[in-house]
Amino acid sequence: IVDTLVQGEKAGTQIARALQYADSLGADVVVVGRGGGSAEDLWAFNEEVVADAIYVMQTPVVSAVGHEVDTMISDFVADLRAPTPSAAMEMILPDMHELLYGLDELQERMKQHFTQILQTKIAQVEHIKERLYNASPTQKIKAIEEQFAQQKELFTRTVQYKIQNLQGLLPSIYAHYVQQKEFVLQKKSQSLHTLEEQLKLYNPKLKSKEGWAEVLVEHKRTALKNLKKDEIFELQDAEVKVEAKVLSVASYKA
Repeated sequence: IVDTLVQGEKAGTQIARALQYADSLGADVVVVGRGGGSAEDLWAFNEEVVADAIYVMQTPVVSAVGHEVDTMISDFVADLRAPTPSAAMEMILPDMHELLYGLDELQERMKQHFTQILQTKIAQVEHIKERLYNASPTQKIKAIEEQFAQQKELFTRTVQYKIQNLQGLLPSIYAHYVQQKEFVLQKKSQSLHTLEEQLKLYNPKLKSKEGWAEVLVEHKRTALKNLKKDEIFELQDAEVKVEAKVLSVASYKA
């Protein structure tokens, strides 16, 4: 747990520093978040400094800010979004108690099944023994008793083998669960990369660094090829807007 401010004027900077520190710890995953609050309380997670800090992190990041209805920029930059901090923990940590409970339940059902079979066989043997005893076939009764003892031993060994086999499957079940979580995180990371590329493509603030500006006519974006002579238009980037007039229009191919 890395302590930091989560709201207020300095919260964004402190959150970014806390994320840098958390990234250096070598953890498997980092959860960045806080409980619910007003839009103003949660605003720090919309700041660019926080988004940049999350983007450059080598450790997978889960964004868990506020409640399910709250959507922050950090949700789009992180590898995975969780509706609440507690939901984030449920998503990244497998429920070992639930796995063990399922294994115990399966083990108990198998024991009941084999016990029922064993009791049925015992009843059948006892019935046969009674019939043979009434006819005084001592040797046959002895043979049946030996057969019953062998079957009992076989059933006991089978039950023990099944139980040990199920217990041995637990690590592989856990490994499969973790692998599924890693696959989900990878898919989310790929989706994030796609969204990031789209953001770079349509964000005027990013494009302005390369001399890019939007062409507006009556406050609506258009292309240069749509302008007509003597038409009034505006050029706008992230910082400046200028008004201009078309003196001439010429088409050319690069």
